[in-house]
Amino acid sequence: MHDRVMVEVSSGGVNKYGQIRVFLHILSFNWRSVGAKYFDKHKS
Repeated sequence: MHDRVMVEVSSGGVNKYGQIRVFLHILSFNWRSVGAKYFDKHKS
């Protein structure tokens, strides 16, 4: 998964939509892990 993202970002033919899509994908993945920790902390 990560290798494919790096290829997409580093290839010269990437347009702005592609970069934004990759950025949002990474962002949402980070939010999921951060959110899980945050909610677990506040549940107890």
